[in-house]
Amino acid sequence: MSERSEAAKLPGKRDPERDSSVDATLDEDEMKLQKLGYKQQLHRTWHFAESFAASFVALNFIGGVRSGIFLGLLAGGPAAIWSSYVISMIFMFITAAVLAEICSALPLSGSIYIWSAESAGPKYARFFGFIVAWWSCTAWMTFAAGNCQTTANYIVSQLAVFEIDFPGGIGNDNVKWRALIWAVSEGVLTYGFRSAKDVFTMQYNGTGAPAGWNWMLSFLFTAGTMIGFIASGHIAEETKNASVIAGRGIITSAVATGVLGFATTILFLFCTPDLDTLFSLDAPQPFVQLYALALGKGGGIFMTVIATVGLILSTSVAIVASSRLVFAVARDGVLPMSSWIGKVDSSRHPATR
Repeated sequence: MSERSEAAKLPGKRDPERDSSVDATLDEDEMKLQKLGYKQQLHRTWHFAESFAASFVALNFIGGVRSGIFLGLLAGGPAAIWSSYVISMIFMFITAAVLAEICSALPLSGSIYIWSAESAGPKYARFFGFIVAWWSCTAWMTFAAGNCQTTANYIVSQLAVFEIDFPGGIGNDNVKWRALIWAVSEGVLTYGFRSAKDVFTMQYNGTGAPAGWNWMLSFLFTAGTMIGFIASGHIAEETKNASVIAGRGIITSAVATGVLGFATTILFLFCTPDLDTLFSLDAPQPFVQLYALALGKGGGIFMTVIATVGLILSTSVAIVASSRLVFAVARDGVLPMSSWIGKVDSSRHPATR
């Protein structure tokens, strides 16, 4: 990562005429950025609405709950899901509050990459910055690709609803089926009613693991639905009054997602059929068949379209956030071909977005 003394070597020269015409908040943002060793390169026109939306849409609590709830049901059942969700929510709120505070002090596009370097101290800053830079870039790009995979699962699951035969079947062991899902991903309520006792006390072990381990596996679902709130940090250099707004976007999106995601999870738990029936559905995304059972084929298609659009929007935000992260990492020369990856186009957006 660049030293503060190397700030003058960074691209993105200031324009005196433009600087004289911007408002006081923007001037303060640019001066803050300069003190941190960087020049203003990206357009800075976004406000709290965009900051909140970036993290909130990336979190995508409805899509996250809908996509992963089956893992939680398999590993512990309804009782494990709601209890692990409460625990995950508490610790995610604490994590979001801490990161929001750090973001207020370091409102940079590199986000967690730069935060970890600063936290490590002068001796280990470059080492931890390098590790987190690569890890974070990989994680966000994988996040976008995973959303494409989930979107593809929703679309191709209609084959099971309409009982269309696919050569070799629609199991994950069929290479042709997996190839179809890959191709679709590249191109890119319910049934029954459970009692309160079932929702809050019923357990289920579909993994074969001991009860304690089985319950711990349910955290893969609950924690997975609350990942992505640092997107507000990734776009901090494009947000006005970023020292306040970016941190506020992180914490508010995390709280909103946690509360609404928990309510959605409880709703889905009340509306799922018998778990043996649920896991007998052979579509890649069982929710598609649940929609068809509850609403008919037409209603099922409508709900699938809604889910698909939501996932596409979430993927779009993930690409925006990850492109800003990659830009910031390249700006500091961490990636191969950084001079090309870190370019900014005429509209002051990352050229490789």
